[in-house]
Amino acid sequence: MSSDMASSLGSGTLPGNTVTNPKEDLKGITTRSGVAYKGPTIPTPSKVVKQ
Repeated sequence: MSSDMASSLGSGTLPGNTVTNPKEDLKGITTRSGVAYKGPTIPTPSKVVKQ
C-alpha cells in the first residue's frame, strides 16, 4: 500500500460521488432470496399504565 493511499483512507472524509436515494420514503428490506420485510411495527398499548 502506498503512503498516498494510506493517508486518503484515514483522512475521515466521505467520497464525493454519493447518490441520493430516490425512494427515501420507502424503508423496506428485501433479502437475496426475495423475502420482503416492511420494517418494525409500532405496537399500540392496550391501556395506559399510571404510575
